[in-house]
Amino acid sequence: MIGETRLKIWSKDEALAKMSMLCAESEKCKCDIAEKLKQHGLSSEDITSILNYLETERFIDETRYSKFFAKDKYKFAKWGREKIEYALKMKRIPSDYIKEALDEIPDDAYEETMMAALTSKLKTIKFQNRYDAKAKLFRFAASRGYESGVALDMIEKILNDNLEGYDNE
Repeated sequence: MIGETRLKIWSKDEALAKMSMLCAESEKCKCDIAEKLKQHGLSSEDITSILNYLETERFIDETRYSKFFAKDKYKFAKWGREKIEYALKMKRIPSDYIKEALDEIPDDAYEETMMAALTSKLKTIKFQNRYDAKAKLFRFAASRGYESGVALDMIEKILNDNLEGYDNE
């Protein structure tokens, strides 16, 4: 196939050593490691065995991973709770770990981040009227994973503070 690269097939011992090093360098979840092992031709039994070892030896800890992931995505990518939750679900992280990770995001800082992102976005969009501005800001907030109720309240406040001269339609 054009553009297809062949990945080297790993032995179980080689895979264990490589995954141990990888997990020691940065937080990984079981889903990411399992996918990488599949790509390198390991059997389901070997993957399960390696994952069990990595978990037992605390190279992998899904609670720890979910907390780091949520903090990182909130702080640096400015993601909202819904987008973080969805991404963690896609990595098959258990719901109670996800809830725990999201609970560690402080509400006041979260709202400040959302307010800053929406205020900044308002300066970059072109709009015809208040309704148009509100719709564009809401789509932006939804794409970032912010909760719709909180986002709508914040958008109203931003528009009231910044669009005094615009019509309400």
